[in-house]
Amino acid sequence: MSRRHQPGALHHAISAAVCLLLLVLAHLWPLWQPLTGGVVTPEWASVLWAVELSLLVQLAGHVALAVSHVESVKLLIEWCFSLVGLVGAVVMASVFPFDFSRVGGPWLDVVLRSVAVLGAVGAGIRLLFHCVLLLLGPRPPGHTTARPPFGVTGQPPAH
Repeated sequence: MSRRHQPGALHHAISAAVCLLLLVLAHLWPLWQPLTGGVVTPEWASVLWAVELSLLVQLAGHVALAVSHVESVKLLIEWCFSLVGLVGAVVMASVFPFDFSRVGGPWLDVVLRSVAVLGAVGAGIRLLFHCVLLLLGPRPPGHTTARPPFGVTGQPPAH
């Protein structure tokens, strides 16, 4: 019986540190925005709240996951990640604070905006998935939904 690898405390601590760094960088956008050659537009200010919300929830969630190994807490935090991910994806797709036509032509804006919309759809599916997991609750230790391959019974062969 195989168990899915679970990230450890170090993984979550690193993830929290990355979220903190990205949060600081997101707030410093007036300093780095000119370096983008106009690709990041002034509309970035109108999506900053969604970026902040997502990063703050992820930061808090990873800190909690670094110290907690309770399955129900993990399910709730993953649901929160999915929720703020959906909010951020919808805001980014609707505002799209970028102008990639400067580096690749107008077609690139259309393609990347379409990718952003697909990302929002994917985030919605992920949220539904985590809603189901949250409603079902944590699985008992050692429980797996995996079935053995056809013909494998786990019993010793008959002689």
